[in-house]
Amino acid sequence: MDEQCRQVYTRGKEAFDRGDLNVAEMCLVHVLKKHRDYPDIYSMLGAIYHNRGRFGDAIRLFEKALEINPEYEEVRLQLAVTLNDLGRYDKAREILAPLAKSNVDPDSLAKHRLANKHSELGDKYMEVNQFDRARAEYKRALSLRPGFLDIRRKLAVALRRLGRLEESKNELFRILEENPHYLTAQVDLGLVMHLMGDNAGARREWEAVLRGEPENTEAKTFLAALSDSSQNIH
Repeated sequence: MDEQCRQVYTRGKEAFDRGDLNVAEMCLVHVLKKHRDYPDIYSMLGAIYHNRGRFGDAIRLFEKALEINPEYEEVRLQLAVTLNDLGRYDKAREILAPLAKSNVDPDSLAKHRLANKHSELGDKYMEVNQFDRARAEYKRALSLRPGFLDIRRKLAVALRRLGRLEESKNELFRILEENPHYLTAQVDLGLVMHLMGDNAGARREWEAVLRGEPENTEAKTFLAALSDSSQNIH
């Protein structure tokens, strides 16, 4: 993958992680036109189309991801969820059959769906500024799927909005330990550090983001505001 496509892919992945599905779709479709051998792209686009009720397209994309990587367990679960939503239970069981021979938790499918439902409810609470209720829903989701870094980031945002800055910072550190390239979380970490009075730390994080993605709008905006003492960053 050339550098330009890699940058578009990164923007699409980050948009997908933060729930900006229109931007994610635009970026991922652009990359897919040139690179058709990345199962992650098919997986994310499949999830986007499932979210929109385009189940046939979602199934086609999940199946393509599995064709490229038959060991992609998360996609296998996503495909089974979509088939279940269409009432194709026998086919869903057939898709899940290979997981019975692995170490996958037999309740994975239910946990996957329930974690996403808690996350969606948390999003609705965030929309109406019910941050503590949102925090509770994100924690419930993470108790089922602790590896869902996008939900952990949502928890960090809810904690920040509640003024629980140390807890928010700890969650963001945890995300970046697992995925050092999660630039959206690094932008958030800089914001939390600024709110805690650590402007040097905030600057360090945002400058690091721009080294990885020079056109990151949020990092550029926050750095500019940080240089202007008359502005407050929230």
